[in-house]
Amino acid sequence: MVKALLKRAWQDTRLTARELFSPLRHEIETQYLNGEMSDAYWRVVKKIARDPFFKKFPWKEHSLAMFAREPIKEGVPPSELAKCWEVVAREILPKAEEAGDPNLFFYSQAEMLNRNPEALGIIARELLPHVPPYHWRDLFKSFQDYAKHRPSLADLRRQIDIAKTYHATGKYFYDKTASANFGKLAPIGSGIKRYRFLKTGSALIPLGGKLHGYIVRVLSREAYGAWLAAHKAGLQVEEILHRNGKPRAYLTKGGMMRVYTKFAGEHLEKFFRENPGHSEEIQRQIQQIKIGLVGLGIEHGHFDNNLVVELVDKKPVVRLIDFDAAKVAAA
Repeated sequence: MVKALLKRAWQDTRLTARELFSPLRHEIETQYLNGEMSDAYWRVVKKIARDPFFKKFPWKEHSLAMFAREPIKEGVPPSELAKCWEVVAREILPKAEEAGDPNLFFYSQAEMLNRNPEALGIIARELLPHVPPYHWRDLFKSFQDYAKHRPSLADLRRQIDIAKTYHATGKYFYDKTASANFGKLAPIGSGIKRYRFLKTGSALIPLGGKLHGYIVRVLSREAYGAWLAAHKAGLQVEEILHRNGKPRAYLTKGGMMRVYTKFAGEHLEKFFRENPGHSEEIQRQIQQIKIGLVGLGIEHGHFDNNLVVELVDKKPVVRLIDFDAAKVAAA
């Protein structure tokens, strides 16, 4: 009986044997054949399987299996789902292929459940081309939260315009900030915003609006002491901002230090890729920083991953950032 039904399903959808008997087989057996998938929904699945935009992707059977599973749990009407799928198939999967990132389908899967295909299509057409692929996951997660409130298309486009100003810098820090906070972005120079920035270790809070480019770091008093010592010694480290001659560093109720700094440059690896001609000078400055830390007895904790470079008067300036694991070694 099951074999006969599978044969019928195969014929109905015109799927290849590989497509039907890989990830999709489980979905068909457990849902459609057991009566869990409605005829109306099955018609949507068949339509997708025949879509030429879908057929050309090498990971199509995995995508269809995911598509066939998740929305049923949410009870999304097939007509709404079909509209969302069309956006994903025509606007998003081609970009995933261009970027070599099939996971883009899965990042956008939750967005389909918001039943907001028009907004999803605008994101795909107008913003996604400006966002580096490694930030797509953050963008779609932020868009999922934003779309739940049913924003107007005018508000959506305002957010896209603000996000583009961040992405236009070409800097990893601003790309990540814009993607992780889409829907909450304030125009540069207007108001004051505190953004989220996901990272390991201590908290980092990018500021937006009038304070665009400024950052708040939250770290232990010991780590702050090591950072301050390196800063006072004149080493090329992340700047600690001052007001009236005093560091803008404040003790929180939880015993941590809240320290104000600012964007210090692009990550070393990315800078090297974009500016290969400065290698010798950059290595010289890195060695100077290392020697300076040893002289002060400071252990940074994760030195190699926290070097940034900024061009100042067309010359590279290397700085060491993120002292959250730093300490002054015992004498």
